[in-house]
Amino acid sequence: MSLSLFQKNKYYYHSRAGLIISFLKVKDKTILDIGCANQSIYFYCKENCKKYLGIDILEFENKEHFICADYLSLSLPQTFDLVFLIGVLNHVKEEDQIIFLNKARSNTSQQLIYTYANPANLINYFISIIRKKNLIITGVNKKASIYLFKLPYFQKVWNFNAWPLREYLATEFVIIEEVNPILKTS
Repeated sequence: MSLSLFQKNKYYYHSRAGLIISFLKVKDKTILDIGCANQSIYFYCKENCKKYLGIDILEFENKEHFICADYLSLSLPQTFDLVFLIGVLNHVKEEDQIIFLNKARSNTSQQLIYTYANPANLINYFISIIRKKNLIITGVNKKASIYLFKLPYFQKVWNFNAWPLREYLATEFVIIEEVNPILKTS
């Protein structure tokens, strides 16, 4: 994603972060936000979280709690309770998606939260044909925890969890993957 695209849609990104955070317990948690942009997750967590670190390949204005770097090239010395990959996987090369997910899992002690475009949604289906891009994310075999309908052009996002046919209407899935620390060490 480009910085200009982010600037154009920043209110939408901020709204989406708030909606996702409303489903989580962040009090006293350590948080890693990969692809953090302007740190919308931090905005909603800063009063309650224990520690926050945002990583993005693009340089953003807010330097506090931020590293400008390629996540795959970083070696982080600790794990975090919650790791976010919000709006990242659909911007990563298909062959790197499983690498991103597995590295994020290795940096997580409790929950990995990530999003991806719903390939069954008609809007996304036509966009994938136009862009000649596969929307199926490699390594994702979990059922969505949150179903979002988003219209970045209008800076809007809605929770579609209660809607019938949400699997087809939602434009984006949010996965909240529980990480079992016992299984990770074996």
